[in-house]
Amino acid sequence: VATLSPDYFTMPSTACKIASNLGLVNISAFDISAACSGFIYLLEQAKALVESGLKKNVLIIGAEKTSSIMDYNDRSICILFGDGAGAGVVSFDNENHILDVHTASNGNYGDLLMTQRSQKSSLCQTLSMQMKGNEVFKIAVNTLSNDVVEILVKNNVLAQEIDLFIPHQANLRIIKAVQEKLNLSDEKCVITVQKYGNTSA
Repeated sequence: VATLSPDYFTMPSTACKIASNLGLVNISAFDISAACSGFIYLLEQAKALVESGLKKNVLIIGAEKTSSIMDYNDRSICILFGDGAGAGVVSFDNENHILDVHTASNGNYGDLLMTQRSQKSSLCQTLSMQMKGNEVFKIAVNTLSNDVVEILVKNNVLAQEIDLFIPHQANLRIIKAVQEKLNLSDEKCVITVQKYGNTSA
């Protein structure tokens, strides 16, 4: 499970709670915290597990309750996020497989979007999300555009050959800026942010 808003701070993991609810025992179950890129990190892990033969089927879930870490007095951020969850199963298939997954991180941007305790020395302090929106916007547009181009070029695929792009639903301005940079039509681009907000992982 990818989540930055688990019900339990360290344990049990959300994945273990979900496995229990599904009646699954003696399986691998773990959480990752990678914020908005969490589901893609899980997809990369599932692809590796299935292709290596370690697992035949891997359930991946992105689940967020960002409302639990939101400061509703900060209108610059609270109106952007929503609660939601999504899941998928990655299975071994000789004919159909995941072509590629691209992940990357840059910890130098860590102070631009964070959940911070008022006192770092106490785990009991309330968490709230903080963001420097203008800086995040610029980085998100450039990073998302460059990453899409990189993975297409690496795999000799033209943007026109893709049936459907499902970009991260950070905000509509970012999606539209990326669409413009990559010349993507509305028909080829999934946009749900106006209805659900940014549901992170």
